[in-house]
Amino acid sequence: MATHHWLNEVSNVEESKYLKYPLGKVILKSILKFIVFLLVVGLVFALGLIIGYAVIGKGHVWAVFNQDTWRHIMNFLN
Repeated sequence: MATHHWLNEVSNVEESKYLKYPLGKVILKSILKFIVFLLVVGLVFALGLIIGYAVIGKGHVWAVFNQDTWRHIMNFLN
């Protein structure tokens, strides 16, 4: 009985040495999650600009992405 218990412990130790998923798959999944996160942050930022400039500020919706608009804002802040 003691030998059987020892064999189970050895097999559990050997199994714990290996990753549950391949390392490449884990890295790829992490990179994809990061890319999706950046896309969501960019989308939320763009929606915030549109809401702030067009809805609250009564400006044209796409004017917030115009370079002249940002130049005017930066000149105003300086």
